[in-house]
Amino acid sequence: MMQSNLAKRYSMDDIEFELIQQDQCLPLVIKPIDSSVDIVKWGESNKVRIKELLTEYGGILFRGFKVSSSDVFEDFIESVSSSVLSYTERSSPRSAVSGNIYTSTDHPEDKEIFLHSEQSYNLQFPMRIFFYCEKAARSGGATPIADARKIFQRIDPQLRSQFKENAYRYSRCFWPMMGINWQTAFQTSDKQSVEKYLQENQINFEWGSLGELKTYQTRPLVAEHPDSGEKCWFNHCTFFNVSTLDTQTQEMLLSSFAQDELPNNTYYSDGTPIEPEVMDALREAYLSEKVEFEWQQGDVLMLDNMLVTHGRGTFEGDRSVLVGMSEVCSWEAVKSENIDCKSLRDREKC
Repeated sequence: MMQSNLAKRYSMDDIEFELIQQDQCLPLVIKPIDSSVDIVKWGESNKVRIKELLTEYGGILFRGFKVSSSDVFEDFIESVSSSVLSYTERSSPRSAVSGNIYTSTDHPEDKEIFLHSEQSYNLQFPMRIFFYCEKAARSGGATPIADARKIFQRIDPQLRSQFKENAYRYSRCFWPMMGINWQTAFQTSDKQSVEKYLQENQINFEWGSLGELKTYQTRPLVAEHPDSGEKCWFNHCTFFNVSTLDTQTQEMLLSSFAQDELPNNTYYSDGTPIEPEVMDALREAYLSEKVEFEWQQGDVLMLDNMLVTHGRGTFEGDRSVLVGMSEVCSWEAVKSENIDCKSLRDREKC
């Protein structure tokens, strides 16, 4: 039923639709009927229909197409979206592969990465994020995803009201020898350039005596999708809170740093700590919507970054999953109290 209805509605007779598993609609699976179909040309011809499906489902898994390299992956991104973006204001260790294609993360394989929305802590962020499975792990290594619309609905309105002005504070301390230093995060060794960026992006900062940089920024928790108008839980409040880390890493960090010296942490917007029970409830909302699938070599996963969160499971064996991002959007265009503006990809200013 799903195959015939969607194929008819979107006039896409050259492909077939599948569920990743019974009763799991995220991600929607699109497969070519003929494996010789050129994914780049096909994507360009069906760009409008793909966007409609992405807004409806939040994530699409393209499976069975011939995606043989990072170059083909990048060409596909640009055929269905826009130019691939560089990785700015970095928070995760990644290695450049070619152009603006990166490894999805260089975190150790035995560490799980919690669900999150890519770069929601930036004033400008990508609306699209793509993953390409160059090589699947021997075991594990899934990229779990969760619908941010459903996460928002799961969070008790009374709990949301504890965050004044629908905002939270994200605090960072860039230590020379711990985590990502400021030179890597901002891709420069020039302090004046960093300060200019921080000022332009509403980030408070101070320099420490050991060369460390301390910053904090206040960001919204909820966004309204520019196309569908749906409310999404779109933030890094849960992801960057120290309590979300595994127990071993928490203990190491809390025994080594004062609260205001942690590499990453989140607070209420006035800087007061978020209660453990609140963080537990937020994590539970994500995990209740979490779905997974096993990667197959050549798979490409396209996510609407606002509608769907992503993470990474632990794994064994060699694993290569690449990432590319596209379509710049601004918080001014989507924050829930101001939804009149469109994405910056459509308009230069709001």
